[in-house]
Amino acid sequence: MPMRRLELDFNRAPSRTSGGAWLLLAVAIGFALDVGWSHWRAREELRELEARLSRDRGSRADGMLRVNHRPATPEEMVFARETIARLAMPWEGLFTALEFAQSSRVSLLTVEPDAERGTVILTGEAKDYLAALSYVGSLSNAKGLSRVHLVRHESKPSDPRRSVLFTVSAQWSVAP
Repeated sequence: MPMRRLELDFNRAPSRTSGGAWLLLAVAIGFALDVGWSHWRAREELRELEARLSRDRGSRADGMLRVNHRPATPEEMVFARETIARLAMPWEGLFTALEFAQSSRVSLLTVEPDAERGTVILTGEAKDYLAALSYVGSLSNAKGLSRVHLVRHESKPSDPRRSVLFTVSAQWSVAP
């Protein structure tokens, strides 16, 4: 295959620009104008927000923004204190005790802690009565729980596996 000769003509007159190129240039200019307009609007909005923030800083009292609000009612204060006390409880001890007693033959369905009284009510389902009793025994040996009692148990008559629903009550030591 013969090689084609390469011809370079640096003095040739430029070709005419097509209409598509002019259209593309117009779209690019329009896009640039839109971006510039959006940038200008964003800067104006930022200036406005900064001015509002500086006015708000001037009206602060004791480092807090002044907010028109009503004082909390005594019931709301009691509820807030109870919530703070519940959140401050050492929950890790309860969860560690429950993890210690876990069994593959028992499914824990609900955990109802009462932090005020220091008790916890557990509801679960065991494969059989022996598994439920073994779980109660494991809970009795768990650190952090005391006075563990099987409160209620019942066989599920409709279940062919004869699984057992049970409820356990325990004293939860809330001391860290």
